[in-house]
Amino acid sequence: NPLLPVRLSTYAHVTVCDPVAVQDTLAYVTLRAGRTCGNNNLNQLEVINIKNLYNPYVVKTYSLTNPFGLGVDGNKLFVCDGVAGLRIFNMDTPSNLSQINVYQIPNAYDVIPLNNLLIMSAEDGIYQCSYSQANYNVTLLSKLSIEK
Repeated sequence: NPLLPVRLSTYAHVTVCDPVAVQDTLAYVTLRAGRTCGNNNLNQLEVINIKNLYNPYVVKTYSLTNPFGLGVDGNKLFVCDGVAGLRIFNMDTPSNLSQINVYQIPNAYDVIPLNNLLIMSAEDGIYQCSYSQANYNVTLLSKLSIEK
């Protein structure tokens, strides 16, 4: 009932300002060190099984460099990993994500993938890219530069 929401469960983890992307029964969460809104010593990606809403649990944790935003499209997980760039993972086996590609984008911050188009914000601008579901190659279509 939208007027009387009821808490089904709670998932306790390190308290940080963490972005979340969800696909089917899995949630993907990045935790980043150096933030003022919680524990600041972790740089990681958590895969959380949310199939049973009464009992969510961590499937696997992956170490990252300095993760920011993330997005999911099909079997691809796009993670903006700060100075490490844009990481692309194959999600066919969530308990064993395989990194397929890394694109060296200066301080990648956030990403929106949808229908083979990718919009990404980074320190030096806003990128518009294309990618195909058949492979993990990303092609730059345009960039709106930002000067400091």
